[in-house]
Amino acid sequence: MNKKKGNNNSKEIIILIVYFLVLAVVLLPTKTVSYTIETIYQDTETYIDVEPYEVEEEYLTKEGYISSETYKDSIPISRSVPYTEEQYYYEKIEEVDCDTDPDCFCQKAAIVNGTMKCIECACQRIREITKYKTEVKYETITKTRPVTEYKDVVKTRVVTKYRDVNKTRTIANVRTEERKKNVNWLFGFKVPWKLGL
Repeated sequence: MNKKKGNNNSKEIIILIVYFLVLAVVLLPTKTVSYTIETIYQDTETYIDVEPYEVEEEYLTKEGYISSETYKDSIPISRSVPYTEEQYYYEKIEEVDCDTDPDCFCQKAAIVNGTMKCIECACQRIREITKYKTEVKYETITKTRPVTEYKDVVKTRVVTKYRDVNKTRTIANVRTEERKKNVNWLFGFKVPWKLGL
C-alpha cells in the first residue's frame, strides 16, 4: 500500500511539473511587436495678422472766405434840363394907331372931337421863357459787393490704416509615434515581462 501511495504521489508530482512546464512554455515566452499611436502635443506656429493703426495725414481742401469785388453798374439819374420856349402875349398900348401894326387890334375906342378914335390897342408880342423838363440819364458808377472766394488749405486728419504683423500662437498638433510592446508569443496579449524565444 505504501508503494502504491508513493507511486501515486510521484505521478501527481510529475503531472504537476509537466503542467507547469507546459503552462510556462505557453505563457512565459514573449515576442516584441511594433505599433503606432497618435499623440497630441502643443506646438507654436507663426501667422500673419492684419492690425489697424492710426496715423495723421495731410490733405488739401477748399476753404471759403468773404472778400469784396468792384463792378460797374448803370443807374438812372433824373435831372432838370432848361429849355427855351416862345410865348405869345398881348401888350396894351395906349394912344397908338392900331392900323399901322398888323399884330395890333383896337381894344378900346372913344369919340374924340366928334371922331371915333382908338385909345387902347392890344398888340401881340412874342417872348422867350425858360422852362425845365426832367431827363433821365444813365451813368456808370463803380460799386463794391461781398463775394465768397475759396483758397487751398492744408489740414491734418487721423486715418486708420492696416499693416501685416507676424504673430505666434500655440496650437494642438497630432503626431504618430512608433512604440514597442511585449506580447505573449502564442496568444498575443500584452505582458509586462520580456522573455524571447
